[in-house]
Amino acid sequence: MDDLSKVYKASFAASSFFFFCVGIVLDVISSTNLPNFYNEINKEE
Repeated sequence: MDDLSKVYKASFAASSFFFFCVGIVLDVISSTNLPNFYNEINKEE
């Protein structure tokens, strides 16, 4: 295995790890139950 294929393999592994972690973070954010203050802040009086 030459050096360039090692670089490609490491780059693919790093990208996969990054997007896997981003997916976990987005899943946790979407599953949190946050109160909705949007209507209280933007009330039309």
